[in-house]
Amino acid sequence: MKTTGYLITSAPSTDINMPRQRPTRMRTLVALATLVLVAGSLAAYATPSITSLSPTVGPVNTSVTIAGTNFGSTQGTSTVKFNGTVATPSSWSATSIVVKVPSAATTGNVVVNVGGTNSNGVLFTVTPEISGLSLSVGPVKMGFVINGTTFGGSQGTSTVKIGTSSLTVLSWTATSITVQVPAGAVTGNVVVTVASHSSNGVNFTVSSPFGCT
Repeated sequence: MKTTGYLITSAPSTDINMPRQRPTRMRTLVALATLVLVAGSLAAYATPSITSLSPTVGPVNTSVTIAGTNFGSTQGTSTVKFNGTVATPSSWSATSIVVKVPSAATTGNVVVNVGGTNSNGVLFTVTPEISGLSLSVGPVKMGFVINGTTFGGSQGTSTVKIGTSSLTVLSWTATSITVQVPAGAVTGNVVVTVASHSSNGVNFTVSSPFGCT
């Protein structure tokens, strides 16, 4: 009697290595997801940076373009301040902000705050501006009020002139100056100068004394 021996082998399985591959794949996916989250967090909290202002000098209500990086695509809770005074932007993008100089602003740094992080500060000089005169015609010794912005809380070394003649100052505040027309003054523009920066000029006509022709 003959016997035949059989060698029994199992069929090759294409899944034999799967138990080893799955943990590796999972670790790779977790690592990639972590990188994406970290990159997103870094982008969200990247420090804002101002590269330039245009212009860098002007009176209240001047429109200023702030160029830079990492401002965020929309304003959200972010802010712009002129020497500590909050301004109201009219447009906002990640690299550009357009904003007007706020009414209470004084000369100092412009700073953008995004997500609680301040940018570098860039100097903006706020210049005086005359909005109007209480009188536009009057004789020598006539008093009138100059209304405007950024005159400074006190006169100090600031000046106010009509033409080349210095007006006599009776009182001085940040938004109004009371003056008197000095002897020898002639018709010309009234100009306020603060820290070497001159305001716009507004005409005042020096007339003959009352009752004289």
